[in-house]
Amino acid sequence: MAAKSFIIGRYGSGKSFLIQLSRGYALDRGFITADCDLSPERKLSGSNGCGLATYRELMKNVASKSSPDGAGLPLIFGKWFSSIGEEIENDGIAADSDEYDNEFAVRITKNLRELEADVGGFDFSAVLREYYRAYKNGDDERQSACMKWIRGEYNTRTEARRDVGIRSLSVINDENWYDYFKLFTAFVRIAGYSGLCIYIDECVNLYKIPNRISRENNYEKILAMFNDTMQG
Repeated sequence: MAAKSFIIGRYGSGKSFLIQLSRGYALDRGFITADCDLSPERKLSGSNGCGLATYRELMKNVASKSSPDGAGLPLIFGKWFSSIGEEIENDGIAADSDEYDNEFAVRITKNLRELEADVGGFDFSAVLREYYRAYKNGDDERQSACMKWIRGEYNTRTEARRDVGIRSLSVINDENWYDYFKLFTAFVRIAGYSGLCIYIDECVNLYKIPNRISRENNYEKILAMFNDTMQG
């Protein structure tokens, strides 16, 4: 189930306060949240990194109940790994056995398979599997590279492929950031959370875009997001 709300009011009427109140309510009920303020540099659609800047801000501010102030991605992944490990041990497989490691890899792949049919899903799943291998091997450098890719911080494919270690890897950019954010939304449910609540404030900045085509493209992106929630 997906829901959507537009909060409209004059300056100082309490819109941002209501967003933060709703955010705290969501965190208490097992949701992941992500929030950002739009600005001339952060838009829903645009070139020169404007769309990607919004994605990066949202991912930077990803929060959970145990990490309410943002930077929650490592904790979300860690909790997911822990829950898979508990399932395997409950099935009678010892944590120090070779069978445990093999079964862990199988379940990671099985969990992520449903994402691979969506736009960008294969790359997203491949990076999460690589993150798991780095996590298991204590490879902090590779974990950081995977996290950097997930946050959309690579500008070139060459750099991303070199650091993450996946030869056919693409990068998140202005054109595809929303597709990857939808993949993250699906992953949040796979990881056992209630869902993802996204809060985008200061949308007046879209109304202020001077170029008509750019402004209308941003309105179209709002419509696309609205339609996606309507369709589940």
